[in-house]
Formats: sequence, C-alpha cells, structure tokens
Amino acid sequence: LIGDRRLFTVAIGSAPNSWFLRKAAEIGGGTLTQIGRTDEVERRMAALFTRLARPASTDLALDIEGATLLQPARLPRDLYVGDPLVTVLRRSGEPGLVRLKGRHEAPWEMKVDIAHADDAGAGLHALWARSEIESIEDRLQREAAAGDLARDLRAQATRIAIDHHLVSRFTSLVAIDPRVVRA
Repeated sequence: LIGDRRLFTVAIGSAPNSWFLRKAAEIGGGTLTQIGRTDEVERRMAALFTRLARPASTDLALDIEGATLLQPARLPRDLYVGDPLVTVLRRSGEPGLVRLKGRHEAPWEMKVDIAHADDAGAGLHALWARSEIESIEDRLQREAAAGDLARDLRAQATRIAIDHHLVSRFTSLVAIDPRVVRA
C-alpha cells in the first residue's frame, strides 16, 4: 500500500492502456489525466499540478440516518476544486439524512435530506447496477478468476444486467418491432 500518498497516472498519446491507468489511479486514490497530443503535455501537466496543489476536501466519509448501507460508499479519497462528487448508495430501510464529512483546513460536515430520492431518481438503479457490474469485472481481472469463481461472477454480472435492462460484457439487448412491413 502507498499509505497517505496518492497515485495520479498520466496517459500520453493514443495507445496507452487507459483501463489499467484508470484503475491504478482509482486504487491509489488519484485520477487519470489523458493527453491526446504531445503538444498539450506542458499545458495539461501544469493544470494537473495546479489542481493537486488545491484539494477542496480530503478524508471524505459518508453515513446515512434511518437506513443501512448494503455496501460501503465508494468515495474518492480527495476532492479537488471543480470536481463533482458522485456516488451511488445501495441501502435498506427508509433514509433520512446523509451526512458527508471531510476536511479542508478544518473538519466539515454537510447534511443532505434524501427521504424522497427514490421519487426523483428514476434510473438511479441503473447507475448502481453499472457500478456493481464494473466492480465484478474488476474482480474477474484482479483475481484472474477461473473455473467456478469465474462462472459465478459472470452469472452475477449477467443477473444484475438483466434485472436492470443493461448491456454489459455478458449481455445484449434485442429490440423487436412487431409490425409486419411488406413491399
């Protein structure tokens, strides 16, 4: 492990392994910067260093009142100026307030009422499902899963994709038009 350090990866050109670099940065608590052309390197690296010098918040944590998280919240370790914070939570029970905590010079806390999030969140289930499928695919890669484990993980990803009507590595969708068209 890298302890308190963060790993930020940089991909230059059109052929780097973006999946690996994105996952390495994610595991290392950093981000991936992709630079398409070599004439952009100096400008993009200067922007990255400026961004890294100004974290908006560190040590992010989240808890929810009135419900139980069925999986830990996936939060970035740090949040930088201009970056959105997006996370998907799977819970049981009726939620009330979500408390987001962090640190920027001093500890801070923000409360968000999500009592009616399901009413406004048509499609949020798909965000969770995509995240879960990605996590399963990462596990398949990370563990070089074979045999029964690979079969079980593929079945789990397939079930989630089907339940949420998503295209994945293991599923496809077919559209059928019942109209008969004749020349």
